[in-house]
Amino acid sequence: MSPDYRFLEMAGLKTWTIPQLPRLGKLLPDAPVLPYTNPNDALRLICTISPWFLSLDGSWDFKILPSPGQVSAEIINHGPWSTIQVPGNWTMQGFGHPQSTNIVAVHELRLGIILEYRYVID
Repeated sequence: MSPDYRFLEMAGLKTWTIPQLPRLGKLLPDAPVLPYTNPNDALRLICTISPWFLSLDGSWDFKILPSPGQVSAEIINHGPWSTIQVPGNWTMQGFGHPQSTNIVAVHELRLGIILEYRYVID
């Protein structure tokens, strides 16, 4: 039996030329259910009144290393730590530079159709 390659095209277009394709049929993100001590508190929809709610907002100790392979108990227990604010983005607080992926998608876009697509790996 030969492989079925119909998934490579949709409406006459190559699937990799349709950037919105990965979200088709995907459910919207939903917050987890938080328990409350009684129905009246639950109906108020204020998460901070639940005794099981824990906010992670505040100042956190932070240490960044050049690579994950450099993490050790010695490094964690000794040496300087910095402070960052949570919620927040550590790249916007002076650590590293913003990046969304280590693979850059390079493509040419004309009339909403990607004509060329290739990966560039840093």
